[in-house]
Amino acid sequence: MAQRRMVSLRIVDTDAFMDMSLSAQALYLHLLVRADDDGFIANPRKIARMVGSADDDYKMLLHKRFLLQFESGVCVVKHWKIHNLIRSDRYAQTQWIKEFSQLVVDPETSKYRLVKPCNTYVIPNGNQMAPQVRLGKDSITAFSEKKTGTKLETKTPTMKKNSFGRYNENQPADSFEDVVDMDSGEVIKENKPEIKKAYDTILKWSEERRGFKFLNRIKQYSALKKARTAKIKAVDLRQRWKEMEQEEFYKKIGFDWATVVNSFDRKK
Repeated sequence: MAQRRMVSLRIVDTDAFMDMSLSAQALYLHLLVRADDDGFIANPRKIARMVGSADDDYKMLLHKRFLLQFESGVCVVKHWKIHNLIRSDRYAQTQWIKEFSQLVVDPETSKYRLVKPCNTYVIPNGNQMAPQVRLGKDSITAFSEKKTGTKLETKTPTMKKNSFGRYNENQPADSFEDVVDMDSGEVIKENKPEIKKAYDTILKWSEERRGFKFLNRIKQYSALKKARTAKIKAVDLRQRWKEMEQEEFYKKIGFDWATVVNSFDRKK
């Protein structure tokens, strides 16, 4: 018997979701009800064609990060654990173990987050009523020793909050200079107060124009840092933002500072 799939208003009532086209919203719901018990969909593009969605609808869901896609073509619903909590006696482990090992669950928001692939796969434990995180040091050691019969030395990175309230898995620091971009994994190595103030000023300006705050503010800092490194002036960034506001393509899919900064590369 197929599992019932739930839809949380915490996600579909957000401005980020409602700003998408109706066809993209419909595709998201089709993918949601077809996902396995860990939120994975093996054939998202086939489903999109089956329900008559345009390729841009799927791209929009990836761009807005309602879906996370892997190199294999498999995707996962980022907010799966907000939508669904499945009883352990009804839970069926995903077959996409390698892809699952590249995810962690944010302990505060319950969202999936991609991390760099590692050699140790995460084995779902069957308890879906609690957030799943990667196996700890003791669990990994016990599992490996049972398989190989050899004592292993393992090191597990600690996770501490940085000054923006985000978790940085690889850098146990609490300052701005060690903030890691959640999407690219890039470390933002800026510590000068005047630079951060300039970033905050332009972020506030753009948030007032779009009418709501950025969901991933750390990503915006990373993009602005890239612009500063490329010596793109703030006045040019603002002008390009205004131009994108008038372009039909970006009106449809939305954009942020990463999109703006990358557009300068395409102009070259």
